[in-house]
Amino acid sequence: KLMIGTGLAAQISDALFFLLGDFGPYGAFIAIFVMTVVFTELITNNAAAALSFPVAYALAAGFGVNPLPFVMAVAFGASASFISPFG
Repeated sequence: KLMIGTGLAAQISDALFFLLGDFGPYGAFIAIFVMTVVFTELITNNAAAALSFPVAYALAAGFGVNPLPFVMAVAFGASASFISPFG
């Protein structure tokens, strides 16, 4: 809620859209998954999903595609915690 209210999610999404625009929605989809996996290795699964969800949703909206695959990438990425034993 804080990321959406402050506009941080939109800023991160715009930056990712700028960086990944040439790769299209498929590249953005993979980037969201990898970003969430990296987050979930450093913080808890729930926190990683909470941080990644607004960015993924805004990025999908920026590409004009259905946000459901991006949301599912966040869910699967947050569940892929294999390094930390407490994940």
